[in-house]
Parts: sequence; C-alpha cells; structure tokens
Amino acid sequence: MDKVQVLARLASSIAGTDRDAPLSLRLCRACVEILGARGGAITLSPADAERWTVSATDGVAARLEDLEEVLGAGPGRQVSESGRAVVLRLADDVTDGLGEYVHEARRIAGPATLYALPMLPVPHMIGVVVVYQDDDVELGLNTDDRQFLADAVGAALLRDADVVEGTDTSSWPDRARVHQATGMVVAQLGLSAEDALVLLRAHAFADGTTLEELASVVLARRFDFSRTDDTPGASDHDENEGR
Repeated sequence: MDKVQVLARLASSIAGTDRDAPLSLRLCRACVEILGARGGAITLSPADAERWTVSATDGVAARLEDLEEVLGAGPGRQVSESGRAVVLRLADDVTDGLGEYVHEARRIAGPATLYALPMLPVPHMIGVVVVYQDDDVELGLNTDDRQFLADAVGAALLRDADVVEGTDTSSWPDRARVHQATGMVVAQLGLSAEDALVLLRAHAFADGTTLEELASVVLARRFDFSRTDDTPGASDHDENEGR
C-alpha cells in the first residue's frame, strides 16, 4: 500500500467517526481501524519528563497506559528512549526491565501483542501510538506503512502548522489560501473544517511540502481529495516542487 492509499484510508476513517469527539480520539480510532487492532492509545511526550495520554479507544487501552505510567516502564517508554518501534508479546517471558509490566499487562489484555510506534512528523518525536491485538491475528499494513500512518497522525495532531512546516513566519495571504483550500476539502468530502485541515496537514507531511504550497495546489484544482487516484494532480505538485 502506498502513501496515498494510507492517507485515503485515514480520510475515510476520520469521516466515519463522531465529529463531536476530540480530534485525538478520532485519530486514535482511525489508527486502530486501519491497523485492524483491538484497541489503542495515543500518548504525547514533548519532553522526556513530560508524558500524558491524550486518547484511548477502550478501557483495556486506558488501563495499559495507566499501568505504564505507574510502573515507569512499558513499550511506550521504550519507544521514547530509542525512537524506534517496539513489538511486545505479552505471552513471552521478558527480563529487560519489563517483567512486572508484562505480567500485569497480561492480566489486563490477555494473550495480546502490543505495537508501539513513534510519531515523527518533525525531526523530534512528539509522542507514541500504541495498539494491541490478539497473538493469532496479524496487524494490518506492513512495517513501513504503519510507521507512515503514525507519522501522519502526529502531523495532524500538531495544531500549530508552523511547527510542521519548520518556519516561524506565515503571511496573511498564505493563511487565507489555507482557509480557502480547507473549504474546498470540506465540499469535496463533506467533512468538518477541522477534519479537512487535519487531512491537509497529513498530506503536506506526506508530500514533504508546506501547508501553504499544498493549499495552492488544491485551489488550482490540481488535486481533488475526493479522487484517491488523482495522480495527475499529485504529479503536477511533484513537478512544481522540483522547479
């Protein structure tokens, strides 16, 4: 599955969720749905000493996050320390400082496997997505696509577009184009303005471009979010980026 397909599934999943739910929860539910997991949680960690869970799809996921917070150990903290994805089978005997966590987590989730993915939409990690699934059920997407999904969700969670774009300035005309492009995505997909902006940010991240540049492409009608196979628009975008 390529990046466009992953983002299309993300858009479809967000569109099918409760619009009144918090953005972080809708993104978390989208991850769980796309990966075919039983449940999951998103934890933000802007600094080593600061960590908090912003969403959990169910009671098991919430209890697993609470357990990690209480014990100060778990897959999410391992990801925070290493910056790399972690896969943890609760049925295995673990001796690298996770023995107590695994023992207690097994009582909570049963014979499950935990998948912890760093969110890296910018050079530094902003948090972790952790999903859990039964041992005998394979998780959806391959390793690279799972990581791309986590990164795209991280980009969508960054409310301040300047952080994603790596710039501290943005002109009013540029911001006006972003608002206009957001309105076009609302019309194309029937989403709320907030969800439309989320998808714009995720696509900007995937394309390695700025939000303003992507907005210009959308306003020029070279990319239509309602057409997931709209490769001519994407090609035009790529060609413009190379100029």
